[in-house]
Amino acid sequence: MRAGYLVSPQLLVFGKGGYVNGEQRKRITGPTGNTLVYDHYRADGYQVGGGVEYTVMPQGRLPVYVNAQYVYSNYHGNSGRQRVMAGVGVRFK
Repeated sequence: MRAGYLVSPQLLVFGKGGYVNGEQRKRITGPTGNTLVYDHYRADGYQVGGGVEYTVMPQGRLPVYVNAQYVYSNYHGNSGRQRVMAGVGVRFK
């Protein structure tokens, strides 16, 4: 889910959160460094984040915007992931 606040006609600040499911890998090594167990499993968890979206060219038939966001995912089983993303898009009217 994503919810935001329009700070100005061109600037949106938003927060997001939700459910996440991802593939995890586990490797257990022995005392000599050899791999004893290597396993894949699925883990559930939650994610939270936020970002900004700015409309660069509001005039015209297809407004262009840029955005940046940060997302943190926490998986049950004590593992997590952090991502920083940026994008460019076109808003169809």
